[in-house]
Amino acid sequence: VKSGTGTPAAALQRLLLRYNAETEEQDACKSDDAQELGPGGMVVPVSASTFRTPCADIKEPATTLPRCMGDADIQPVAAAAAAAAEDAGSESADSDDDDMDGPLKGVPPLPELRAPRDTCTDLRLVQPPRFLQSGYEMLCAPAKEDVGGGRANKSTSPQELPVAAHARVASALATLPSLVRVSPPELSQLAQPLCSRVLRIGSQPGWEEEVARDRRAVLVSLLVAEGSRRHALRQLITEFAADDHSLVTRGLILQVLSDAARELSNDIHEPSQQRLAQSVPLNSKHSPDSPASKDGPSSNNGRVRRFASATRIPPSYVNRFSAELRHFLHPLIARWRQPDGGAAKWAATDSSLLGSLLRCLGILLECGGRACPDRETAAVACLDVAQECLLHQEPYVRRCSAFVLSRILLVGCETLLVSRPFLLEHLETAPFYEADAVCRKMLGGILAWLGQSAACLLGGNV
Repeated sequence: VKSGTGTPAAALQRLLLRYNAETEEQDACKSDDAQELGPGGMVVPVSASTFRTPCADIKEPATTLPRCMGDADIQPVAAAAAAAAEDAGSESADSDDDDMDGPLKGVPPLPELRAPRDTCTDLRLVQPPRFLQSGYEMLCAPAKEDVGGGRANKSTSPQELPVAAHARVASALATLPSLVRVSPPELSQLAQPLCSRVLRIGSQPGWEEEVARDRRAVLVSLLVAEGSRRHALRQLITEFAADDHSLVTRGLILQVLSDAARELSNDIHEPSQQRLAQSVPLNSKHSPDSPASKDGPSSNNGRVRRFASATRIPPSYVNRFSAELRHFLHPLIARWRQPDGGAAKWAATDSSLLGSLLRCLGILLECGGRACPDRETAAVACLDVAQECLLHQEPYVRRCSAFVLSRILLVGCETLLVSRPFLLEHLETAPFYEADAVCRKMLGGILAWLGQSAACLLGGNV
């Protein structure tokens, strides 16, 4: 295009026609093998005009236009390009992902949702009870369903599946301890029925340990709670020598009494490893790795620096079991001596149950402590039972008898052992005829304890 020949509009039209012709030739070369499906599924070759770009869609920047175009022709094209760019920018600014210009502009973000952790309780087969009365009803029978506005009787209600029965009992047993410790108003009325029902709950094969653990927790909570302690204790001691219980259930009652005594007395012992670590000094001269043992006392010019700290006083706890000892120990011994007929009378002489009873008596006496107002009477009652079982044919029973004697010494009742000549003679001759090594060692320790305190007890006449 030469300047002065024709108008700028005619020159631009000729340039666009030439550009379309060149584009058509290039597309024709690239689409020789291209084909498409026509009407009726016929294969039709694709023409070059299919790939032709309309002239209206070509937008060239103003800098690529021919120099023959004047400013009057360039300004409309540049204005149209600027308007298109502005429209594209406004569309991106008004997208749904950006709310800066919306009605929530300037509003701070919402805080994180702090909802309680989902325990999926709504997906359980049986929902846990919320009240003590409902928990007791779940232990007794499945929940009744409404039929026509009334309660369904046993003849119309379907039989409960074993899986559903186990889930119902397990859910009730797992929830009852927390409900009992809250001390609801109906606790005193439901204490004895709960004890009787929990002791008679059976379990499916494979679930014995889980059910036994939950039963134990429920009974301990009933003995610890203030509103149900006396009622539950009376019921458990009565059931201990009842005729319709197995040895496992009677042993469970003794374990529950021991656990409740420990919890009421706040019997928290420090681990032996921690006590051993605190008893060893930091700079021990007997340590093989210490410099003093390697180089001798002259390594530090005969001067040793020791660091000492104040003795840590152990925390003190209130012993709530001290006033409850007489309500636990004396009725239990009396019930053991007067069981019901039949299986209960036979179970009272069983060696395993007798050993568990002696162990329970020793724990109760120890939890009562030295400051117990009923220490003397409780120690005399325990000593009578231990002396009767000290010559038992089973080694386990003799060990438990020696354990009771050690608890009597622990609470400060040495005079009771010294005042019984038969018991002292047995302790002195036990190393010669006692066949069980553990029992012989325990009796020897008791005799050594008495020998160390004999000078104080007898006024020096040993």
